[in-house]
Amino acid sequence: MKIYVIMSLGRQYLGDYAFLRAEKVFDAPEKADVFLKELKKQYVDSDGYKLITIVTETGQADCYCEAGVFEMTVE
Repeated sequence: MKIYVIMSLGRQYLGDYAFLRAEKVFDAPEKADVFLKELKKQYVDSDGYKLITIVTETGQADCYCEAGVFEMTVE
């Protein structure tokens, strides 16, 4: 069975950290594309990428984020 995983990658603005997060999983590529377009609207505005604050157990970081869809097979 094929699934479509939406992943977000955040790169810290002033630092060396990167954050990877699985956002959501779909069973149809069309549903994944709709969700991906909406998610990308949160990361980009008319001036380009905007800073997103990511909060973790050890603190928070301001990051530029990107998202993509990955096709995987579940057996």
